[in-house]
Amino acid sequence: LESEISFPTDQEIPQFSDFINRMQTMPIGEKLKAAEVYGSDKDKAAEWVSKLILVLRANLLNIYSLSELVDLPAGRQGSNNLTMQQFNNRAIKSFQELHKVLKTTNVSPRFAIENTLLSI
Repeated sequence: LESEISFPTDQEIPQFSDFINRMQTMPIGEKLKAAEVYGSDKDKAAEWVSKLILVLRANLLNIYSLSELVDLPAGRQGSNNLTMQQFNNRAIKSFQELHKVLKTTNVSPRFAIENTLLSI
């Protein structure tokens, strides 16, 4: 499990952010296609997942920072914010588990990514 942490580049961050924003509403076919693209190589899949986790964490920290800076009123805005926090928490946990599975088992990266994306 010892490996260097690969951080997303400035060009990759918008791509990861866009993927994260679309993940909840992404059709099944698009999720399967993403798994096919990112799951072609086990090492590259693990690197992609670790970068995705870092961007998810940054998004979660931004959400918490904004909710502390701005006194969110009860109602729609607050409930949307809470939903995004819950989604990010669930996604981080799922992708951390995926990263562990990719690094410690002989699983097919494509099928592991498919399983994770379909379960989110």
